Amino acid sequence: MAHGDDKGLVLPPKIAPVQAVIIPILFEKTKGEVLAEASKIQYSLEEAGIRAHLDARDAYSPGFKFNEWELKGVPLRIEIGPRDIKNGEVILARRDTGEKRNVKITGLKNAATIALESIQASLFVKSRKFVETHITEVKDYAIFKKIVEDGGGFAQISWCGDSKCEEKIKEETGATLRVIPFDEKVKPKSKCVYCGKDAKESVYAARAY
Repeated sequence: MAHGDDKGLVLPPKIAPVQAVIIPILFEKTKGEVLAEASKIQYSLEEAGIRAHLDARDAYSPGFKFNEWELKGVPLRIEIGPRDIKNGEVILARRDTGEKRNVKITGLKNAATIALESIQASLFVKSRKFVETHITEVKDYAIFKKIVEDGGGFAQISWCGDSKCEEKIKEETGATLRVIPFDEKVKPKSKCVYCGKDAKESVYAARAY
């Protein structure tokens, strides 16, 4: 999956309901101080247009929260505890790479904004590369069926435009026509991969899983 790994989802920041989760490290003596600072950070991030959430639940350990929010794919995690407050900093962790670094609280808005832009760009490049390496141009129907059967990603095929051919392809292979690209014209003299008639469209086909 392009937007996931063994730990769960890896959401692009632009579509993530929560872009940054703040996880306070709570101890009884310093709980009030840490939550107050965490709330200020949440407000500051939201002022900068970042969708932030403060996980102030005290029934769960920080480790449990880390795993839960990683599973949900939240792009950024911000950790703050009493020692961090003394140092005037937080720990900023990226979901996509797992990179963690110390960031001064005074520079957190800027650092978080830059990190979210970097994550968005990185995931876009990764997704495009994934798509490009999982597309096979196919002219022979037997080869097309094998690609579909082997789960080989998308097959780029020529199609006559007749819904009967589309239905037969689905019936015989389980694959459906997924995309008709706007910017890809069918090549001259191309033939429909199923019936052999003149092709009208270049399409991407794949089986849904």
